[in-house]
Amino acid sequence: MDMAAASEEGKIDLINRTNEIEEIRARNTITEEEHLNRNKFNELPTGRLTLKEKNIYVDENNDTWIKYPDYNASYHQPFYYVFAGIRSLIAKRTFGFLKVPNLKFIKENEDLTSSEVVVNRYDGKMVLDPKIFGTYNFCKTTDYKDENGNDINFNTWVMPPTGTHDVLDIIPHKEYGGNYKHVGKFIKGGALILETPTKNYKGNIILKEKDTESLLYAYVYNIAFSLILIFLFRLAYLNIKKLIKKLKSKFSKKKK
Repeated sequence: MDMAAASEEGKIDLINRTNEIEEIRARNTITEEEHLNRNKFNELPTGRLTLKEKNIYVDENNDTWIKYPDYNASYHQPFYYVFAGIRSLIAKRTFGFLKVPNLKFIKENEDLTSSEVVVNRYDGKMVLDPKIFGTYNFCKTTDYKDENGNDINFNTWVMPPTGTHDVLDIIPHKEYGGNYKHVGKFIKGGALILETPTKNYKGNIILKEKDTESLLYAYVYNIAFSLILIFLFRLAYLNIKKLIKKLKSKFSKKKK
């Protein structure tokens, strides 16, 4: 296929995508087939992500990706999301103790829907388990307003588990499961190319090495912090035991 034909095919695919998305949004409901095929719309980063500022990254196509707080990536961890949320809260207050392993990045698409990619924080590789990898969101940023009734700033906003995001993106996952048909898509020469978990995106590195974290450091830190906690709990236990003994002795003397 030459570049002109590929570009034309890409335009047709874009029109079809827009029509299908708008039809789903107008219905405000989603079928199992539409849910499991949602990632044919999920745009993946072009090349690797580079930290620009704070939680804002850019890929090699200069598209902006926002790194969500760990707590908001609870559904994308290799263990129960409630446990993941608790771990994230603990890590936030203990300088990283029990950090969750996966990071969630989200990009606002041209049509104001959003794409996601989930990356392991230690090796920088994209997560490919369909039950926890990044998924396309049918809800739009314009479905939500800030406290003053204005459009939200996507770069500083975290999508709430309410409204159209709940109806079109969260509830279907709970109802139909996570056996998604695709990881996502990317544009090459204007043509839409679908990538599945068995194709060449397997193990693709998304984060640059300097933006990953040391797994060895995480192990050492968690072990050291655990030992400190054990020591403190033991110390507290002995002090409480000593206090109870002292109170018992004092109470016995008063009785006599």
